[in-house]
Amino acid sequence: MRPFRFFALSRFDLIAFISGAAVMVLELVGSRLLAPYVGTSLPVWTALIGMILASLSVGYAIGGRAADAHPEPSGLAWILGFASITLLGIAAFTDVVLAWILNFIPDLRAAAVIASALLFSVPSILFGMITPYMVRLKFEAPEKVGKTTGNLYALSTVGSIAGTFASGFFLIPYFGSRTLIIILGFCVACLISLIDPRRYWKITAGLCSLAVLAYLAVTAFSAIAAGAGFVELDTGYNHVRIIKMEDAATGRPITVLQMGTETHSASFEDSDEPVFPYIRFYRLIRHLNPETQRALMIGGGAFTYPRDYAAMFPEATMDIVEIDPALPKLAEQYFRFSPSPRLRTIAEDGRTFVNRDHEPYDAIFIDAFSSYNIPFHLTTREAVERFSHLLAPEGAVLMNIISPLEGPETRLLSAIHATYRAVFPYVYLFQVEPHSPRSPQNLMLVAMGKEIPPARLDTSLEISDMLALLYKRDLESEVPPLTDDFAPVEQYAAEITSLRRRSPF
Repeated sequence: MRPFRFFALSRFDLIAFISGAAVMVLELVGSRLLAPYVGTSLPVWTALIGMILASLSVGYAIGGRAADAHPEPSGLAWILGFASITLLGIAAFTDVVLAWILNFIPDLRAAAVIASALLFSVPSILFGMITPYMVRLKFEAPEKVGKTTGNLYALSTVGSIAGTFASGFFLIPYFGSRTLIIILGFCVACLISLIDPRRYWKITAGLCSLAVLAYLAVTAFSAIAAGAGFVELDTGYNHVRIIKMEDAATGRPITVLQMGTETHSASFEDSDEPVFPYIRFYRLIRHLNPETQRALMIGGGAFTYPRDYAAMFPEATMDIVEIDPALPKLAEQYFRFSPSPRLRTIAEDGRTFVNRDHEPYDAIFIDAFSSYNIPFHLTTREAVERFSHLLAPEGAVLMNIISPLEGPETRLLSAIHATYRAVFPYVYLFQVEPHSPRSPQNLMLVAMGKEIPPARLDTSLEISDMLALLYKRDLESEVPPLTDDFAPVEQYAAEITSLRRRSPF
């Protein structure tokens, strides 16, 4: 009887470790499942982490009471079984739930909280029930209850640490979010057999078979979608969708790159001409600094503007800093981008790159986005001072911003504008297209050390049209410049996201 008791205890230890890992895998995968619908901003992470912690707390309380009322291994088996089923349910119904939320709940924070609750609260409650239930099953004597409880929670926490590093560094980029959640359901089902293999092998086999069927269904759907021009994958930094469709304006076939909730880049299949007007607006550099020979671009996306830049300045070079090393490879595979000595790709965070000294740049282009969120550390005064330091005397910074020009949702725009005004003597805003000033839209911020040159007789019609879109009114919102210490970019951007859902442009 003693060897069996020792062996049983080791089984509980393994269950504690794996269930602890599963919680963190669920949390990290959950951020990827939410990304295509609500993005990956600070409010989204806040909602996800807060809801999972709240659910775990409920699970601890329920698990302790359930264990006292029914201190049998079968109770633990039921908890693990239901946890496995709910994980497979997440893989099956995520898109349906999130599409409904996206259609009916315009506020980003409310949408993130409700989505996290509907998708992740039940499995988190069940995972929370596991450890207190095992404490009760392993209880031997009052003088050992502290040791038993401490050991199980320690093993669960070590499992959480392992799950965090494994999923963040390896599992999500390798398997993808939906496949990984199915694998997680399969592993949790296998834990049931550890309790009593002879008694629970049928339940384990049934749940594992269901997980295998779910995996085969997801694999088949992915293959069909890829054949129809739809590719979905997870990189180390982004949830990416690549879609072939027709351009609404021209009817020509295009390939689109989506990250998070929004379309980031697009390319014509028969031309290197930029699809989106804001990308073409970067051509304003021909007027701002016609002698441009060396440029920096922060945020590569599908690398569509670098191709246009290389054609516009045949002798010039560009350093393209993109934090996600997978995007240049995807750009080569789907968007006809070809790295060369003239177009150098650098897999690095834009802020860490500009924090080091480099040869001066004649132009700095900034197009780093996650949905409407510009990474906050690229918007602060400290970052802008580094841009200024790296800029040649005749150079210019051109930054894409998504915001209305008027109304209460302009705090992000006003904050970024105030930040650049604190560093550069001349800062201008251009409407990329003549939308209503109260609608979210692409805007181009231009910062220089000199006044913008007026149009000349030989100025092209394209450049003349861009100069005519200069916004000459003062911004309505008054907010302080952004700093590394105070940069509520995500909160400001959430206002624009809510407005965007109410009045798409």
